Amino acid sequence: MTCSYLLHLLDRAERVEVLAEARRLLRPEASSRLIVVTVWSDERRPGGRLISGALRLAARARPTVWGGLRPHDPGAELTIAGCSLTRRIVLPRHDYPSLVIAATRR
Repeated sequence: MTCSYLLHLLDRAERVEVLAEARRLLRPEASSRLIVVTVWSDERRPGGRLISGALRLAARARPTVWGGLRPHDPGAELTIAGCSLTRRIVLPRHDYPSLVIAATRR
């Protein structure tokens, strides 16, 4: 199951609710996985700081268009929803804003 570029548009309560429902739909087998993709930027890297700053400026200038486009790491919310994180990948490795997390049921 996948959840791609949605969570950063929701508030925290909605994210936890969506992830809990996704977890409920996963089969209990270890091979059943939830893959979550979100907007991301690693602010420890120059390109990541630039992307984060550009997204903040865009959201202020045109909030109805860019307001929800902000970096988000749903790792803690996946744990709250009852998932175990199995892998985290930043794609591609040169500051493009995507974080991929794989999780299974606990």
